[in-house]
Amino acid sequence: MTEEKKRGKLIVIEGPDGVGKSTQANVLFGYLSTELRGKLGDGNLLITSEPGGWLHPICGEIRRMLFKEPYSKTLHPDVSGLLFFLDHMQNSIQIEKLLASGSWVICDRWCYSQYAYNEVRPQISDITTNLYVEFEEKCAPEPDLVILLIALPHILRKRLELRDKNKEKDIEQKDKVWGERLEDIGPAYLNVRQMYFNKNHPEWCMVNDQGSQEPEQLFQDQIKPVIDDLIYNHFG
Repeated sequence: MTEEKKRGKLIVIEGPDGVGKSTQANVLFGYLSTELRGKLGDGNLLITSEPGGWLHPICGEIRRMLFKEPYSKTLHPDVSGLLFFLDHMQNSIQIEKLLASGSWVICDRWCYSQYAYNEVRPQISDITTNLYVEFEEKCAPEPDLVILLIALPHILRKRLELRDKNKEKDIEQKDKVWGERLEDIGPAYLNVRQMYFNKNHPEWCMVNDQGSQEPEQLFQDQIKPVIDDLIYNHFG
């Protein structure tokens, strides 16, 4: 009789632009690559992101529409919100298949970002938020762990300015738009966390980045202990 394959784990890294999500996702991927060696099959540890990612070609096309001209500057907020949702929906479908096959997936952003950013965009309607809520309740895989990175606005602004100067990411339009609302977006993320913290939802790990530590040290001090618990509880 064939033993049923154990479901994989979904780890989501959330937080405002400039807080270091992609950096910590890569640090986490490196750590898990070592810790899970021999426990997962080859190719069963994956890292992706939203919007975009590589799990389905349409996600890359959606990202280009959101952040590249000629569309990026002319999209109505509700239309861009729907594109974000479609990207998340397709990404979630791909991730569910991976989890069912026993893979572990790290995702840079999840639906929580849209809840937070929609909170600080008064011009957006409830259309996309309602779609997210219904999809998350009925269809989307639930993360096993949400790592929420938080930093003060002046730290975020400094990093966004440096990223724009160095052309590290080809999303300058997005950085400029959200760079104007850094004082609002951090509290919005905390509100989202509070909504889920006391409910039957995934475990949340809040990481306070004060800008004084290297990413690897921040991971060691605040993220690694929670990841070690997740590994132990899964494999014993």
